[in-house]
Amino acid sequence: MLVIIDYIIAVILTALSVYIDKLYERPQAIWIIVFIFIGYLFVCFLITFISLFLIAVPIKRKGDFGEKHSKFYRFFFEETLSFINYFMRIIVHIEGKELLPKNKKERLVFVSNHLSKFDPMTCNSALKGYDVSWIGKRSLFRMPLINRYLYKICFLPMDRDDLKQSLKVIRQSVKYLEEGECSIGIYPEGTRNTTDDTLLPFKPGALKVAYLSQKPIAVLTVINTDKVVKNFILKRTHVYIRVCEVIPYEKYKDWNSQTLALYIEDLMKQNIIDLKNKDKTKKKERK
Repeated sequence: MLVIIDYIIAVILTALSVYIDKLYERPQAIWIIVFIFIGYLFVCFLITFISLFLIAVPIKRKGDFGEKHSKFYRFFFEETLSFINYFMRIIVHIEGKELLPKNKKERLVFVSNHLSKFDPMTCNSALKGYDVSWIGKRSLFRMPLINRYLYKICFLPMDRDDLKQSLKVIRQSVKYLEEGECSIGIYPEGTRNTTDDTLLPFKPGALKVAYLSQKPIAVLTVINTDKVVKNFILKRTHVYIRVCEVIPYEKYKDWNSQTLALYIEDLMKQNIIDLKNKDKTKKKERK
């Protein structure tokens, strides 16, 4: 939305400049008009970025976890993501969104494969309104500008080598779900998959949050987020996200964690392979 507003303002300012300087009387001035528009657009983008930064500046952290989910900061976080996606030339496609509850305030545990730091950014931009807060490595929380928003919208930094801290994250996640603060996103592989394997083995206990909160599990798959940096600036990156299934608690409550993990793994693998095949077809069509 902010990107669209910036374009509209740039068009209006360009039109005013053309009218005031009577550039419309000089047909050869077309390139001047183009450069004026680009200049105004750059200034608008710069002001927007500075504004988003200033909005985040007053945020002060009190420990690892935010106390309450802020709708105010969620709005600006999602707009910041759209802004970043635009500049990184990311186009997000999502399938299966109709499987999610129509009531976006119904809390879920989102489970996804993990390829890149762009995974939560693209998923959240595609799932606006569902208030998904991800459990992630601390490195994500060191990103400038974004890190302040993460605290206010209940993202959770986890130290996987620190058992005590990991248990705190699980308890806090369950609390957020039970109190309706936000939905929780989990990467059961535990780290980014930089191998040629479709998925890394799931970490033990990755699905504890779902069992303890008794919430439905929304299984997601994502492809191409690992290509964003490689493609930038020359190529767009088409990121494909699919909601594979929403598993109600009644379906998995009597399964042990290993059975549930195997079920989700198989589901993810099938859908990742299918998405990659579709992506190949789309690439051929775009050529």
